Amino acid sequence: MKPRRTPGLAGSRCSFARALVPGGQVLVGTHVGDGDVVRAEAYGGVPVTWTTHLWQPEQLAVLFADAGLEPVAELRLSADPSGRAQVLLAARRPS
Repeated sequence: MKPRRTPGLAGSRCSFARALVPGGQVLVGTHVGDGDVVRAEAYGGVPVTWTTHLWQPEQLAVLFADAGLEPVAELRLSADPSGRAQVLLAARRPS
């Protein structure tokens, strides 16, 4: 699996690991896919500027494991009306 470089994610996952008390958990949800999607419009037609980073569930689990968190649950949701599947990943800091 090819590693992805996404600005900010490395620091975020390490921050999760440091901020959690032993046994504490974090829940992360994202859209499933490869690459990035530049957004110009939010729900309801509101103009925005941001990038949605798409992830494969396995890539996300590896990132959190590399930060010292243990993946404990994963929920995969089939594609919504926009055509994007979603994933929720729960990870915990070891006790």
